[in-house]
Amino acid sequence: MTRRLLLYLLFSIYLLSCSFEKAPIPAYLYIPDVEMVTDYVTQGTASHGINSVWVTLENRELGVYELPARVLIPVEGEQSITLRYGISANGIRSMRDVYSMLQPVNETFNFQQGKSYYFEASNDSIPKALYRENAKVIIVEDFDGLGISLQRTEKSDTDIVKVTHPDSIFFNTQKPEINVASGRVPLKPGQTLVEIATSNRYVLPKNGQKVYLEMNFSGNQPFTVGIFANLFDRVVQAPVVQVRPTPGEWRKIYIDLTPEVSGNPNALDYQIFMGAVKPETNSPATEFLIDNLKLVYLQ
Repeated sequence: MTRRLLLYLLFSIYLLSCSFEKAPIPAYLYIPDVEMVTDYVTQGTASHGINSVWVTLENRELGVYELPARVLIPVEGEQSITLRYGISANGIRSMRDVYSMLQPVNETFNFQQGKSYYFEASNDSIPKALYRENAKVIIVEDFDGLGISLQRTEKSDTDIVKVTHPDSIFFNTQKPEINVASGRVPLKPGQTLVEIATSNRYVLPKNGQKVYLEMNFSGNQPFTVGIFANLFDRVVQAPVVQVRPTPGEWRKIYIDLTPEVSGNPNALDYQIFMGAVKPETNSPATEFLIDNLKLVYLQ
């Protein structure tokens, strides 16, 4: 018994003599939101759907963070942080990707344990997102001009119309902008199919180079967005995504046209189309609304 007690005391003394290294206290980088900055005349609305940031510490990937984000920084001293902005491609939350049309931002911090840091701390602590210098931004339609560059196809029962009532048009709640009209595509009782397409044709990059259609949308009618690939002897219609209804709520979507554009390498040019079908002729009236259509790719 005495020997067992002695061994216990010796073991306890050994444990007390051991020095346990404490876990280091991290610094914290806060990213509450992102502000999109555009030249409204040449690049259109600054409305955005950035929902995540991809964070790099020097050459080390720290991960992908939903906004608002709190990033644990496990090192001290002067460190370079790079942010790349993430979106949900085609409006699908699980299809998160870096939006390569936007310029990454970089800032150097002198991190200290337990302290909090922000991008642009001397300003408003909100990092800014800008299109890359080599990004080509084509304003397809913003409905602020006299005409509409979208028109019904031969198979359509109805057409797109311009609306100006404040209850119907898009307002950018992220940043004040002047917007006087949006596009409304109605399907009244007795109408079952609508299809509209851009009157302009666009020469777009192929060979897998990224091409996106940005757009704001609302309404209670699901609709399909795709491309017409205009070949020498025929037209190929390629649907890309079905947009889900969002009654009473405007949202931003980034539609990846790359597979359909590059999948038709012999096309002379392309058009954007949108279409919707109601299952029954006498079903209640439905509609979808659109605004700020932009084609974006890198030159």
